[in-house]
Amino acid sequence: MFEIILHALVPVVFGVALGWLVGRLGILNPERIRSISTYIVSVALPAALFVGVFNFAPSQIDNPRYLFTLLIALMAPWLIALGLGRLAFRSSLPSAGMLALNSGFPDLAYFGLPVLSALVGAQGLLPVIVGNIVISVIMVPLTMLLLGAAISGKGNHTSFLDNLKSTVTKPLVWAPVLGAVLVLLGVKLPDLAASSIKLIGETAGGTALFTLGVMLSGLTPSLDRSVLSVVLLKNLVQPVLGLGLAFAFGFSGSLSKGIVIAAACPCATASAMLASTYRIDEKSTTAAVVLSNIVGIPTMAMWIYAVEKLWGI
Repeated sequence: MFEIILHALVPVVFGVALGWLVGRLGILNPERIRSISTYIVSVALPAALFVGVFNFAPSQIDNPRYLFTLLIALMAPWLIALGLGRLAFRSSLPSAGMLALNSGFPDLAYFGLPVLSALVGAQGLLPVIVGNIVISVIMVPLTMLLLGAAISGKGNHTSFLDNLKSTVTKPLVWAPVLGAVLVLLGVKLPDLAASSIKLIGETAGGTALFTLGVMLSGLTPSLDRSVLSVVLLKNLVQPVLGLGLAFAFGFSGSLSKGIVIAAACPCATASAMLASTYRIDEKSTTAAVVLSNIVGIPTMAMWIYAVEKLWGI
């Protein structure tokens, strides 16, 4: 068991720590790393998800229960945090929207993919693919609609439909969807095409972790009630919810592990980038990202231990 946890987390910690060290030494800084981040999100990760879909049978892709489970697991903490921000903290709608995004947006791209691949192999791509669709098509457009309230009246207000159109045209969204459609239609990816696309996709994992470390090196943490709420909801409540849903729907071991580990991933750094873009709660959002990722190492180890005990090796 201990060896499984080490194999899943040590490469992740090494990649993030190396990026953080490079960032702290000034070799690269968060601003200069943005082009690499763009490459990961726009090229490498879509390639990995697209070619990875072909590892699944049509029956595995055509699974509404699995989509519904990840939809609930990801969006429920988002809704809880939104209500918490508005009702308990008396925050503005944009601030509550940032709190919701931090609490529901797991770092599937940078943190989840390498851990899931190490833990359940090729099957680990399925929660990344499905979770990314939920995040990109539902969570992010809804959040951006809330954040738009901060800049309405300045000629920059964006409607929900505009946000939805913008997200679904991104490679990170349409590439895995296209792959899933082709699998459902019985289309086989030629070996030459698969090996070529896979070559690009294989650069996503390590590069993403390194990039995450560089980004974190430029973030300064601080503590307040919203930061602590994010860590509680993101690192603990969300995976507990995923665990309960996995049991409720009776998924297989690999699918159940994927749900829990995907939900247990710490807060995505994309939240900090969005806060910076909209100039909304930048300090608290940054602090939440940093603390969630630091706490994410021991909590991820805990959840790996839990799923291995529950569903076996």
